[in-house]
Amino acid sequence: MSSTETEKSEPEKPIKVCGRARGKGCGRGRACKRPVSASASSRPATQAKVQDDGSDVSTSSSSQSEESRRIAAAAASWEDHAAGKRKAPSRPEESDSEDGGPTSNTSLNLINFMRAAVKGLQVDQVELVRRTFSETEVALGEFCAGMATGSICAAAISRVLEEEHGLSVRFRAAFYTECVPWKQKIIQRVHEAVDGQTMFNIISRTGDLVSMSRQMTCDIAVKAIECDDISTLSRTPRGVLDVTGKSGSSFVINSKCFGVPQSRTRAWGVFARMDAGFSTVGKSVHMSQLEKIWQRIFACQKPPESLEHILSVGLNAGIEDPRTGDQKGSKKTKKKISEKWRDYHSNFVKLNGLGKSDLEHPFAGVIKEQGGRIGLTEREIDASILAIALMAKKTTLPKLLVAPVGDSLQFIKFRSQVHPCVLPSKKFVYLTPDKAAVNKSPVLPFLLQGLSQEELQMCGLDKDVPFKHAQDLAGNAFTANVFASILFSILLHYSPVNMQ
Repeated sequence: MSSTETEKSEPEKPIKVCGRARGKGCGRGRACKRPVSASASSRPATQAKVQDDGSDVSTSSSSQSEESRRIAAAAASWEDHAAGKRKAPSRPEESDSEDGGPTSNTSLNLINFMRAAVKGLQVDQVELVRRTFSETEVALGEFCAGMATGSICAAAISRVLEEEHGLSVRFRAAFYTECVPWKQKIIQRVHEAVDGQTMFNIISRTGDLVSMSRQMTCDIAVKAIECDDISTLSRTPRGVLDVTGKSGSSFVINSKCFGVPQSRTRAWGVFARMDAGFSTVGKSVHMSQLEKIWQRIFACQKPPESLEHILSVGLNAGIEDPRTGDQKGSKKTKKKISEKWRDYHSNFVKLNGLGKSDLEHPFAGVIKEQGGRIGLTEREIDASILAIALMAKKTTLPKLLVAPVGDSLQFIKFRSQVHPCVLPSKKFVYLTPDKAAVNKSPVLPFLLQGLSQEELQMCGLDKDVPFKHAQDLAGNAFTANVFASILFSILLHYSPVNMQ
């Protein structure tokens, strides 16, 4: 994201984002080549900022998708640049495989996940939070708020801190920006449920914040990298910590490391104004505080919850009638599908040496028998059988398989322990040797973001949310467990002094 600078600098080249309709919930196209910077400009109304680049991770058959490699390269570049200036926070090594590693048998929804993090606080940390927030209210500003994940996580943190340590930490929603009408209604429901007030500030266009008669201010700003540029709101564009190591830090995080059985790789950043937010002015102090924040964030990591348990709950909760909803869309799509896939699949069989016996794996029968009944096309059925046949040649087939079946065969990769990245319009199939299902449950996308029925009821989203809207919200939103870890870590090293 570009910013207004007081010194002359070389102009940035425009970023070409293919397949992206801003505000429409569409994913980024695969033709986007240029790495997206995690840097940001400052705002007079913001003291700390949490950022997620919102980019999609494709499900290619290679070990790493193009998008994952792009994000990893950007992170490595930043770490190399900053290596001579400061020591990066230590964090546990992450497995190279997107499917594998230990899982947890306990429920790691947002409330339980934060309860485990809060129980680890030392006595002096509890007292520090008590002194800092006993008479202070933290104002959140959410840009392109979507489902107001910031407010949901703030409510969960407040509840857990009070239950575990008797602490009273109060959050207030200063404003939201969101241009999609139905998402504005979702935000209203969440705000009324967690804040208890019907009056709140929601702005359709981020730029309108500049021209408002009453200035909107906040202590912590929550913003994704693909949100509208908010540099026009800044008076001191060089006062924010940025990705070059001058005054901030960002890291690539996979949601599966924070108790969520979903492989969702995103670049997250924490940024602070140089003149306020951490009590003492000074770059070295700010950098030290940010390192402590990231150390605390990584200390919150937990193995993912069992995907089998998540699916047993989500696939059977609020499932819509498969004969409704997408029926018209499916017919239109069917007319546009080319028959070229048959030749491609035939070549795939020859290229990978798949014989007739390979295609008669345990899942083939259930896919053929139930695939049409659950809405899979002929191409999707055939592609699923071939993808699993190739998988069976390399490893022993597990009892549970999940994959996005709307993609071409080369991009279909079945997983068993972690769910593929949830995206707004992806179609997923769930297989066991005796059952096949597709994602028609509005509860499942939220579960894969760390929000169980408990959190959904707390924030007013436990009913009357259509499946399409649920998957759109979850596909574009911050993963709740990751965001809550960052917000919680900021609070432990945060002081509202000098915030005038």
